[in-house]
Amino acid sequence: MKKVLALIMAVAMIASLATIVGAEGVQPEAPAPSAPTLRYVRVDENFGKWNGSGDVSCRIDTAPWRFERLDEMLYGTLADGSWGFIAYSRVASANWSVEGARTVITLNENYLKTLGTGMHWYEAEFWVDDKGTVVEIAENILLEIPKFPVAQEQATAAPAAAPAAAAGGAATGGASTDVPRGGVALAIIPTFLAAGVALVSKKRK
Repeated sequence: MKKVLALIMAVAMIASLATIVGAEGVQPEAPAPSAPTLRYVRVDENFGKWNGSGDVSCRIDTAPWRFERLDEMLYGTLADGSWGFIAYSRVASANWSVEGARTVITLNENYLKTLGTGMHWYEAEFWVDDKGTVVEIAENILLEIPKFPVAQEQATAAPAAAPAAAAGGAATGGASTDVPRGGVALAIIPTFLAAGVALVSKKRK
């Protein structure tokens, strides 16, 4: 009987040790990060239409020191054939600058020249604190890249009227004073012929 009790106690001790070792080897799961609180802010002025040269700027109703990132919002045809939002594309910090008492975001000319014609939409993100637990969003900031920028339209516009010719020229409606090459010699031939005929007539008389 004593042997049986001793065996039971030994088994119980081994089971207890196994439980302790197993508990020490299990790491507690880290709490999942909570989603940030989003606040949407007003876009006071869009980027607008680019004229083919220089920079463009937008103005947003929030403090500039909170600015975190600028994304282009890509739209296109979805799987069901409808038109909608597809994805974000981060705009590199080398392509924009931020300033002003209220946030003024400026896109530089080199970046604008890489964009295709048509409408482009952007989203600006601002962190209210260092950890990004409260985020301000300004979305659908509009930029238009026209098919023919102003500079190009001017270059491809109808040419200006030709400068007026000299007084009495064809452009003014008068008889042209231009004489083609060799025209001088041809013009004086009738004069010589007339003089010759007159001379012959005088001799006959």
